[in-house]
Amino acid sequence: MHSKKERQQTGLTLLEGERLVLEALEQGVRIDSVLGLPEFWGNHPAWVHRLAAAGISTYTVTPKQLEMLATTEHSAGSLAVVARPEWNPELLWAQAEKPAFLGLMAAGIQDPGNLGTIFRTLVAADGKGAWFSEGCAELASPKVLRSSAGTVLRIPGVEHADPAVVIKRNRELGVQTLAAVPKGGRPHTSLDLTQPTLLVLGAEGEGLRPEWMNACQYTVHIPMPGGTESLNVAVAAGIILYEAVRQRRLAPVKRGAEGEQSIGDHARGESDGHHASGGFKRT
Repeated sequence: MHSKKERQQTGLTLLEGERLVLEALEQGVRIDSVLGLPEFWGNHPAWVHRLAAAGISTYTVTPKQLEMLATTEHSAGSLAVVARPEWNPELLWAQAEKPAFLGLMAAGIQDPGNLGTIFRTLVAADGKGAWFSEGCAELASPKVLRSSAGTVLRIPGVEHADPAVVIKRNRELGVQTLAAVPKGGRPHTSLDLTQPTLLVLGAEGEGLRPEWMNACQYTVHIPMPGGTESLNVAVAAGIILYEAVRQRRLAPVKRGAEGEQSIGDHARGESDGHHASGGFKRT
């Protein structure tokens, strides 16, 4: 299960380390088997009983065997063979219809570390799910699972999505769509992120295609007074998502209307991007 082809053929993938195996157990993921070094089982006697009670096979392996099976140099003494995470797209669309929706569309993000970190941040920010285009890193890859700290197993992540279709349908549902860009557009603090929101991110270097940016209601950037060309895509995602967290803690979440301005001019300065928290009002 070290290759994408093998994972797709078997419907299985690997989770390495105690934390990821626990995450799989808590999320009800189908676990085929768990393999561990003798000292791992000796240090975790409760695991044997818990896994046996769940009908999960357990095996004791040697360090050499574990090294051959693992994808990392340090696998924390254990790994599990689990069902490849796959979500019904309709589960995610059902979330997009809710007033507190916060989601993400990733287009062409190939680095598994970045993709997993973005997903982990989305979950931490109480995001409800994400779409991933062709060309993105595979969600079931051990590297994405590891960098996401297993959060890929928690909320819907739909692969092979068409950004144009995702943006259009979200807008039809009343979700405001924001295209993240290095420069231009609105500062990320100038929009009302208490509304249902979809953040659209492109790959580092290439960014978003013009047609995807134009399909979104707004383009949004993060001010960089130090003058750097751009931010790492995972860092940028975290900053914008946590601006949504900040705003939602200060104001009630509301369903937006397609095409209306998010925060009135009286509530924020158009020139500098700052807004007054008291400017949010229920529609």
